[in-house]
Amino acid sequence: MKLSSEKGIKKIYMKKREVRMQRTMQKSEELYIENPRLDHKLCQDLINYDIIYIQASLGWGKYTFLSHFSEHHPEYTIQMLDIYNLDQQLSELPVKDGQILLLPRYERLQDSEEKSRLWKRIQKQGRREKYVFASTIPLPEELLAYKVSDRLLIYGKKELKPGREEVDSYFCKKGIHLYPEELARIEHDFNNMPICLYLLENPLLNSSRGYCRIVREQCLEDLFSWIEVDYFRTFRLDEQYALVNLSCFEQLTEELVWTILDMPSEKAREFIQMLRMKGSILDDCGNGCWQFTPLFRRFLARIIYKYMDQDKMKALYNRAMHYYEDKRNYFAALKFADLLKNREQIALQIDRLLSQKLGYDVFLSLEEYCLHLSDVYLEEYPRLVMAKAMLQAMEGDLPAFRKCEQLLNRMLENCLPEKGRQIRKCQLFLKLIGPGGMTPELLEEAQELADQVYTSVDVMWDQLLVPGQISILHGDKDYCSFFPQSDKAGLGLLALRRIAGKKYASMVLYMQAEVSYEYNRLDEALDSLSESLRHARLEKNERMQKLCNLKMADLMIAQNQAHGAEEFLLYRLDEEADAKELWTDIMRAHKVQFYLLKNDEARLNNWLKKEAPNEKERFCTHRYYQYLMKAKVYIWQEQYVQAGMLLRSLLDFADQYGMIYLGIQIRALEAIIHFRCGNPAWIEKLEQAILIAKEYGFIRVLADEGEAIYELLADQYGKQNGRQLDPFVKQVMTAARAQMLIYPGYLKQRKLMKIDSFSSYERDVLHLLAKGEKNAEIAKALCVSENTVKYHLKNIYQKLGAKNRSQAINLITEYHIL
Repeated sequence: MKLSSEKGIKKIYMKKREVRMQRTMQKSEELYIENPRLDHKLCQDLINYDIIYIQASLGWGKYTFLSHFSEHHPEYTIQMLDIYNLDQQLSELPVKDGQILLLPRYERLQDSEEKSRLWKRIQKQGRREKYVFASTIPLPEELLAYKVSDRLLIYGKKELKPGREEVDSYFCKKGIHLYPEELARIEHDFNNMPICLYLLENPLLNSSRGYCRIVREQCLEDLFSWIEVDYFRTFRLDEQYALVNLSCFEQLTEELVWTILDMPSEKAREFIQMLRMKGSILDDCGNGCWQFTPLFRRFLARIIYKYMDQDKMKALYNRAMHYYEDKRNYFAALKFADLLKNREQIALQIDRLLSQKLGYDVFLSLEEYCLHLSDVYLEEYPRLVMAKAMLQAMEGDLPAFRKCEQLLNRMLENCLPEKGRQIRKCQLFLKLIGPGGMTPELLEEAQELADQVYTSVDVMWDQLLVPGQISILHGDKDYCSFFPQSDKAGLGLLALRRIAGKKYASMVLYMQAEVSYEYNRLDEALDSLSESLRHARLEKNERMQKLCNLKMADLMIAQNQAHGAEEFLLYRLDEEADAKELWTDIMRAHKVQFYLLKNDEARLNNWLKKEAPNEKERFCTHRYYQYLMKAKVYIWQEQYVQAGMLLRSLLDFADQYGMIYLGIQIRALEAIIHFRCGNPAWIEKLEQAILIAKEYGFIRVLADEGEAIYELLADQYGKQNGRQLDPFVKQVMTAARAQMLIYPGYLKQRKLMKIDSFSSYERDVLHLLAKGEKNAEIAKALCVSENTVKYHLKNIYQKLGAKNRSQAINLITEYHIL
């Protein structure tokens, strides 16, 4: 009797499981998106590997793909294993050569006996059978040996992601037709995640505007509801509450978990391990740190208000803020102070941050906090006033910068000696890296301030090497005032050498090399640069070594060694670059000059697309060098309107901030644009650039533009009608001509095509091509065959330098051929 009841219970359980599996399969069929590329890849990889491990979070269609693969490949012997009945299946399943065993939901395989039987089978059969596992968890330890021996291959989201063609085909079968732009937006918003595409069906069918913001939001709501019902509620209530509490942290550690959740360390370790084994929740960051997966983080951010009231959230944010304070992670503490809207704490955390050594990007991220704090909070913390002043200057708001300077002066009037010393340090900092060029008088004032606050010269010169400098002579802080042409005795350089002292000799030698380069004394520049590099190594000044290498590349270019400059110097600098450092972006922008010299279209377009700043947004003064390079690329593309607009903004900035060298560069480029557009204003711009450059004796600033500037100089000064040519202009023309002969393609204007360049038959085809006629229509209109039309089009493309039809039509318009 007991035996029969047990059989009955087992039968009911098996029936329920069968119904559940059928529902899962039905849902799986709905979720499946045909992916022939992935199907073909798996077939090929099963030849070379014994195990394929498919790892991705929920919603990526891993299991549905395996179901489809097993059903549509009768040429293979495929067995789909059931995770709930694995032991029985393994014992009954015979071994066959080339047999493929598919095991979905590997993360649910908890029974150690079943695991051991599976591994024994894999080890025993060697390479006779193939295995495909699908799981939400990373590769388990038991499979690492197969990965090391190159018998296992891991598939991830990259392999599972369907392409736009597959997505388009999927929606077309559902009666939904989307434009390419809509498919691109769906890919951007949802990364073509299969569950998201499935959930987009109903909103798209009910939308009269296709894919839009309302459809996107409805899909997200459905997605998060699915995660909550089918996944989140499988956790116990205390685990759900714990996840919500941890949702506001970017990274998790065992210490943070036991501190915030107030649990023993052993329990915290078990909790994290449980989350890892669940899959789709945590990504491993290494060094004992984890973070929530992007999708699960967005889900938690949506439901936090559902599970927590305001008082509980405030208590959580307070605990988090004090936790990070104890860890001296003031930036994280600042974020929680901001969530609490506690202005006093925001000011305190920023002040603590500014007392540490900050990266440039971290400093820029303080903008939204500093600029919105009232003077009531600022007056307590001089460093905040200094930071606000610098951020205002970067925004181009000089009046606001001066107000902050005045506020520091008022704070100095009635303060204790210790605070007065801190205020003077802030004033010193603003003098050294604030807006405006550096002058001998300003440097003397800075030296006096340094003496008052007992700050060493070393600290002062450290401040001068601000992160935005691509050069010392003409970077964010322009030093041109130290080197007027009238200073024959070199007093400016002597003043710098006296203040810098022996420890920072590399900086003065570097500046001397820059000046020699601008005077076109390349051998002297090379000697000074070599000495500067030697001293920088002795000083262990890595930043100065990078600047020396960059200037060495400029020298190599001037001596016809651009290829070597890129291969040996710039490539190494790029490899050593820190992606989070602002100077890295500026250095890569400097490489644009080398791409322009070689007319490297692919790299130039790639820089424009991925790294160039967007001048249509707010003008950021710390990115001025990148804007300058972008203007040069616009000139190279002959987009003179865009280049002119960008240069006007740059010139306003250069004049306002006293950047002499930048002003010369901009005026020279404006002259080139006006000359090519037939605007007589080019003469005035050219003379302004020459007048300022002559005052300092800078030749290379103009000569480095090569043929682009030489044709202007030749037109303006080539025919002097008996008058003697100015010696400075003559030197510039000689150096520019040498540069032009070395790099003849740099910023070279394309020759205008004329209708006479084409034969009579080609002209007829040109007229019809410009109207947008197709080959068959052109052939019919001209009473010739399509092959004849193709022959003439081939010649037209060759003469225009076009690669395809649309490019040819654009060039016809650009060259004004018709």
